[in-house]
Amino acid sequence: MPIFRDDPYLESKPKIWGPGLFDNDTAIRVRNCYLEYLMEGRPDHDATRLTIEERDIDVHDMDTDLLFWTALAWTQCDVHRLEDSVAKNTLELISGPDCHNIMMRNEWASARAEILDNLRQRIEAATTVSYMSDKELVAYCKRLWGDGFQNHVDPE
Repeated sequence: MPIFRDDPYLESKPKIWGPGLFDNDTAIRVRNCYLEYLMEGRPDHDATRLTIEERDIDVHDMDTDLLFWTALAWTQCDVHRLEDSVAKNTLELISGPDCHNIMMRNEWASARAEILDNLRQRIEAATTVSYMSDKELVAYCKRLWGDGFQNHVDPE
């Protein structure tokens, strides 16, 4: 049973409370959705496809598409499962003019620029990082979700 994907609180209007990549509801929903599909045992490609389908509204909304792709790319880098299509979409968005208009328009601009540069570097380096095992994935999710993780099974 999903522990985060169906949370009605998280389905309210997206809120942004800081410059960080996960300082908004959209990015948190994307990260949790993708990780939950992996924890259900879905193959990487299926977890990505299902996350895109489930968060379709974020993918096709000009206000949230950048948040969606950056969150998915960062999460996939974290668990060493970055897919080429996610890397490509994210790099195109963070290099495009809309990125500047959306992410760089307030007092958080310099912090966001640094974070996006870090993400760009992570994506470019991702091909040299080893694949995260299922056991490492479980440990990562336990650290991320804490007590809410109990609904998932450890693959040992």
